[in-house]
Amino acid sequence: MISTQAGLPCGVWGSHMIALSEYQGVVDAARRGARGRAVQPWGSYWHQKVYASPISPDGHQTRSRTDQRMGNMTPLAEWHCPPDILHPDRRNVMYPYPKTFCVVRDPLARLASAVYYQMENRDRRKADAGDAASFNAHIRSRMAMQMRRGHQTFFWPQAYFTPFCDVVLRFESLKRDFDGLMAKIGCPLRLPPARENRGNRLVPLLADDVVASVRRMYAEDYALVERLAGLDLDDLLANATSA
Repeated sequence: MISTQAGLPCGVWGSHMIALSEYQGVVDAARRGARGRAVQPWGSYWHQKVYASPISPDGHQTRSRTDQRMGNMTPLAEWHCPPDILHPDRRNVMYPYPKTFCVVRDPLARLASAVYYQMENRDRRKADAGDAASFNAHIRSRMAMQMRRGHQTFFWPQAYFTPFCDVVLRFESLKRDFDGLMAKIGCPLRLPPARENRGNRLVPLLADDVVASVRRMYAEDYALVERLAGLDLDDLLANATSA
C-alpha cells in the first residue's frame, strides 16, 4: 500500500491516498493529462527524517520531526509522511490543495498486501499457493520490527493521516465512494472497475495470534474503518464541496 499525495484535475481538490495502489495509475494519468506534467516527481523526495519511539502492544507511539530522544530515526519519502510531521518547507509542496480526501482500508488486508509486496518472489509464490506458515512468519517478523523500531513507511497507521482530510473514502467500496465524490464536486474523473485484490485473498491465511496483534496495534484504524462502514454515501460525502 501507498500513502501519497496526488493532485486531481478538479479545482481545489487533491488527495492523500493511504490505500489507493489499485488505482494509482488512473489518477497519475489524469494528473498528467490535465496539467501536462506530474504534480510531484514520484520517489524523488527522501529528505524527511522522523524520530519515533518503539511501539507498545496497543499501538501507541510517540513521533517527532526534531526530538532525537525518541531514539529511532527513520528517513522517509515525504509522500509516505503524515502532514503534521512534514518539514514546513515541504508541506505546501506536498499538499498544495485546500481540500483533500483520504482512502482507508481494512488493516488486516492492508498489512497483508504491504508485507506481500516486500517479500522475495519465491516467498510470494508460497503465499499464492496458500502456505500460511511461511506467510505468517513474514508478518510476525515485520510486526516485531515495528515494535522495536516504530512504524516504517507503508506501515504508518492510517489514523496518522486521516485527521487532515476533508473526506475519507473506503477502499472496500472505492469505486462507488470515489465516483460519488467526483460527481458531487463536479469532476468528470471516474474509476474503472476494480481488479481482484491480492491483500483480501491473503487475509484467510493469517493466524489467530497475528490477527489479534494487528487488532491491538491498529486499534484506531479499526475504529475508523468500522465507523465509516456504517455510513451511507451522503453522510460519507457530507464535507465535500467544490469551493
